[in-house]
Amino acid sequence: MSVVPLAGAEQRLLHPLVPVAFFGLALVAHLALWGIAVLFPAEVTAVGGPGPGLAAVHTLTLGVLVTTALGAVLQILPVTTQQTAPPPLLGWLVLAAVGGGGVLLVAGFLGFLVPLMVAGAGAAVVGLVLFAVLLARLLLRARASALADTLPAVWLALVCLLAVVVLGGLLAHDYRLSLLPDHAAAAATHAVLAAYGFMGFLVVGFSHVLVPMLAVAEPPPPGSGRPVLALAALGLSLAAGGLLLAVPAAVWAGMVAGFVAALLHVRLMLRTVAKRMRRKLGLSFVMIRASWALLPLSIVAGALVYAGVLEPEPFGVLLLPGWLLTLLLGILQRILPFLASMHTVRTCARPMSANALVWDVPLRLSTVCHPLALGLLLAAVVLALPPLAVAAGVAGAAGAASFLVYGITVARRARRHRLTVGPKGSGPKAAPPPRPLPVMPRPSESHS
Repeated sequence: MSVVPLAGAEQRLLHPLVPVAFFGLALVAHLALWGIAVLFPAEVTAVGGPGPGLAAVHTLTLGVLVTTALGAVLQILPVTTQQTAPPPLLGWLVLAAVGGGGVLLVAGFLGFLVPLMVAGAGAAVVGLVLFAVLLARLLLRARASALADTLPAVWLALVCLLAVVVLGGLLAHDYRLSLLPDHAAAAATHAVLAAYGFMGFLVVGFSHVLVPMLAVAEPPPPGSGRPVLALAALGLSLAAGGLLLAVPAAVWAGMVAGFVAALLHVRLMLRTVAKRMRRKLGLSFVMIRASWALLPLSIVAGALVYAGVLEPEPFGVLLLPGWLLTLLLGILQRILPFLASMHTVRTCARPMSANALVWDVPLRLSTVCHPLALGLLLAAVVLALPPLAVAAGVAGAAGAASFLVYGITVARRARRHRLTVGPKGSGPKAAPPPRPLPVMPRPSESHS
């Protein structure tokens, strides 16, 4: 039923510490994001920079969203296309460059330090380019795969990533060299290509794999996602080009095409879930379904901003912590124990089920806190009330801490299981041989 070929999948996994490091960094950055909102409530409700506002945005985008996407793609794509995973060393290099660059970039924004911004952007560019090379290699070797809708979407995501990298490097250097004729237009294009382009195409492509797998449903028919990809690619090209070149007609046409593509994608996902075998989808699909509503809503908000009816801040909230972060939290709820369970198949004498790795209590708290934080943050930017941003940060931090506890629990339970059953190949622990009973000597022997 699932498009994920699970037979032998454990042999195509990265070393378990690599995805743990990617996802762990993302969960810590998630907590740091809401901490910035608590410490700098007035700044995070305003667009512009450098400053705490851009620090919060890049903590979310580079620290949470991109880091999670890189770790997930490097792990899931080899499994779905039945290839050998990239060498662990390359995964560590990508993480070190992107994660370290992100820390420097955020610190530069917080401290208004241009050299740190430039150094952080440079390191992140190196890591993202290395990731792009690894991704292109995986895609080229996967041309014979049956993932008719996923692979074209990932190719489009790769193209967008390269454009994002170029613009991001230019924007960082523009603070000291004035390279760009219109910094604001380039920044808007950078944001659109990163959110709707790189992240958006990954979401659309892997939804054809992950949503049917998580819901235990038949995947959409091959090719059913092509209209979504065509419209989304057209819309993104028009919108990004129109923003960069100041052509309003192209921006409006791009937003219309993107809105239609979003509606088609959501309809396809709803139809897939409606035919599921798993009746109760759990807390994860509360978040996933909410994200499906937030996707077209964010495009409407973007159109209102471009028309001058709405300020940019509510659009940013609906797009980043709204659509993308909500979807990521819903997917990670299920992916973390699933991947940990697959690693127990490869490394443990006896595998452990994904359900046995789940602790529901922190998930329930996170599922309550994230929508609460999102609502408070939206109200804070609409009403320009920093105290509401503080409340949003507190609620978001509580949810992020709960999710971090959940991730740690999954890792600890998997480790405890391995220590209990032993590594693969050791077999069940054998009982020590019984001690021989003492043998009484024969009478003749006792007198010899």
